[in-house]
Amino acid sequence: DSSGNLYVVDYYNHRVQKFNSKGEYLNQFGSKGYPAEGKGQFAFPSDVAIDSYDNVWVTDSDNNRIEAFSPEGGYLSQFSTEEGIYSSFPEGIAIFQGNIWVVESDQSRVREYSPEGKLLNGFGEEGHEEGQFYIPNGIAVPSAGEVWVADMANHRVQKWTTPPKVTTTEA
Repeated sequence: DSSGNLYVVDYYNHRVQKFNSKGEYLNQFGSKGYPAEGKGQFAFPSDVAIDSYDNVWVTDSDNNRIEAFSPEGGYLSQFSTEEGIYSSFPEGIAIFQGNIWVVESDQSRVREYSPEGKLLNGFGEEGHEEGQFYIPNGIAVPSAGEVWVADMANHRVQKWTTPPKVTTTEA
């Protein structure tokens, strides 16, 4: 965050821990909740991203949702990434210009959402060819029109420019 704090997802203990820049423990938030029993509960959270207000966005993978928290760990909001009966299993998350970018492993795709959870953009399909994913699990959006996706089961990282056009693939 802007103060140099580090947020760590504790996948198997269903929580997020906060440390200062010296590595000293500050606090934690979240508890086990599956199915999504309550606000601030997780079922295998897998990634965090910090927005320009220092709010903490967490991928709640088994509950197929994104949850937002204040820098102190207070619950703010959530939205679902499920589509009908289909699980999305959101894993990686990044924030660029206020929007939330998520890789959804079960659907082998990338989605861009507004902070309110409105779907704005999406691309990707399952496969092994360039421009396709097989269990993507990480994402970075370092600049406008540039999206990097860790494509775990294909053992590669793909760079997209002005999605959905793929421009390079690195193995």
